[in-house]
Parts: sequence; structure tokens; C-alpha cells
Amino acid sequence: VSPEVGIVGAQLLYPDKTVQHAGIVLGVGGVAGHAFKHFPLDHEGANGLRLMVRDVSAVTFACALVKRQAFTRVGGFDALNVPVGFSDVDFCLRVRDVGYEIVYTPHSTLIHHESASRGSKGHSIGEAYMREKWGKDLTRDPFYNINLSLDSEDYSIALKKYGLGFWMYARLEVRRLVSRARETLVTQGPLEVALKITKVAARYWRVAIIDRKI
Repeated sequence: VSPEVGIVGAQLLYPDKTVQHAGIVLGVGGVAGHAFKHFPLDHEGANGLRLMVRDVSAVTFACALVKRQAFTRVGGFDALNVPVGFSDVDFCLRVRDVGYEIVYTPHSTLIHHESASRGSKGHSIGEAYMREKWGKDLTRDPFYNINLSLDSEDYSIALKKYGLGFWMYARLEVRRLVSRARETLVTQGPLEVALKITKVAARYWRVAIIDRKI
């Protein structure tokens, strides 16, 4: 391991073999989120990132290797302000602040029964502290493109940021609908095409009115 590396985190999978952790992205969901969460193993992630050894801002401490010097230098975990949730993120950010790198590796993969040993309590404790202490750092992850969404963990484009959310969604759906309609017309006939159009129209209505995307 390079002397600059202070922490290395593993790839973690849920018992159903979908991805639970492939590195942490700052700002996703408010404070931080796991890259490619719930992705199937046959999906390599955006640009193959899930399968790459790469620098990240933080990793989960459900399974991580920490250099002793890095741990000692920052004084370990902050059990007072972040006793459970985000304690690993806070620790990683402090380690990065003193000059160490954080690395994610897919070459160490484990099954992780999330919260099985300690329960789900404590995830919200420390969130306010994280926002106060790290502030804008949480929305400026140096390893995450600023044009990507902070609302999801799939590395999708932040359409809402440009006021294009619903209209871009609608445009893409229309293209898909036209393609599917052609295939359906050939294989199943015009009645099935009409049913598919009705379903898509109903979905547009839900997105536009119920979810208030426009």
C-alpha cells in the first residue's frame, strides 16, 4: 500500500448479492451516500467505477483497513458528536484533512448484513453536526462530478439542477415509447400498442401532478 494511503475500504454486498457499498459520495442524500447502492453484480457502475480501485472521499467502516499512524494522528473516532451514523465519514474526512488518501477496492468483497449487530438506531444522530462541521465540503466531493445528482446513489445526471427534470424525463420516455411501439406493433398488434401508450401517459400524469415535477 502506498504510504500516502491512510484508509482502504472494501466492496460490500447485501445478502441478496446486490451492492451495499462501493465507496462513499459526499452530499448524496444530504450528508453522504453509498455509490451504486442496490446495483446488481452484473452492472459495473458508471464508467466501470464499481470495479475500479479508486480514490474516494470516504468508505464505510463496516469493513476497512486503517493505517495506525493515520488513526493516531486524528485521535480516532469522535464518539461524542458522531457516535454511530456518519462516524466513519467524519473520521475519513479528518484523515484526508491531514494529508492521507482514502481508497476503495472491489478486490475485497464481503457480505454485509447492514445494522444487524447494532440495529438501525443512531443513523440520524450526528447529521446536524456533520452539516455544521463540514458544510460545503459535503456538496463538493472532489471525486464526484458536480453535474451528477445528489438525490440518488446511481451517478445519474442532476437534471433538476438545470430545471430540466420533468421535460428531459418526458423526452427520453417518448423516445423509448416510440421504439417499444414499433416492436410491439410488429409482434403483438395495435391493441397492445394502445395499452402501452395508456400506461406511459398515466406515468407522466403521476410524475407531473402527484410528484409536482412541473
